Amino acid sequence: LYASLGYKSIPYENTMISSLYFNELSSNSTDKDFPFLKFRKINFNNDIPKIKVAYQKFSSNYFGCLVREDDEYWKKWIQTETPSIILIENEETDELIGYFGAVIRKNEESEEEIKEFIHVKEFVHTIDLPNPETIQHLFFDSIDNWKVLYNQFIHTPLNIYVPSAISHSFPLISEYTKKKFEDQGKMYLFLSDCDDDNQEI
Repeated sequence: LYASLGYKSIPYENTMISSLYFNELSSNSTDKDFPFLKFRKINFNNDIPKIKVAYQKFSSNYFGCLVREDDEYWKKWIQTETPSIILIENEETDELIGYFGAVIRKNEESEEEIKEFIHVKEFVHTIDLPNPETIQHLFFDSIDNWKVLYNQFIHTPLNIYVPSAISHSFPLISEYTKKKFEDQGKMYLFLSDCDDDNQEI
C-alpha cells in the first residue's frame, strides 16, 4: 500500500543485548545519581504535552531525528505503535527525567528456547551533559520497571533489541553485543519535482 503511494523503507540497525549479560550490565543502581527516582505508566490523556517537550529537547541534540510537532501524531501513532510507555520522574518534584517504551515481539525462526524478545521503541531523557554510564544505568532500570509495570515476562530473561542510535553511546554495550539486525519500520516520501532517476518531471 505505502509503496504504491511512493513511500520507501528506511532500514535502521538494532543491537541485540543478550539476556545472559543483562543482569551484569544492569547491576549498577542509579540510586546514587537519582535518589528519588520513580517510574509509572503513561496516561495518554494527560502526559502527552510533557513527553512531547522532553522529546523535542532530547532530539534537538541529534541529526536526522523524526519531527513530532503534531499532537495527533502523539495521540494516535505513538499510542498505537508503543502503547506500553513508562515515565521516569523525580519522586519529590514530579519533574520528568525521561520516558521509556517497548513492545514484546516474537521471532518464530529463533533457535533459542525463548522466542520472545523486548524491542525498545522509545528512550528519551532530559539530562543536561549526561554521563554515558549514568544513562546506561537509567536505561536498564527502565527495562526492569517496564517489565514489572506492564507484567511482561517479569521473571523470564529476554534478549533486548535496541536501536543502535540509542545503544551506541552506552559504554558497556559493545563488550556484550555482537549480533545486529535491520528493521524496516520507518518510511519516507521524497517530495520534489524529480523522478527516481533525479530527472525533472
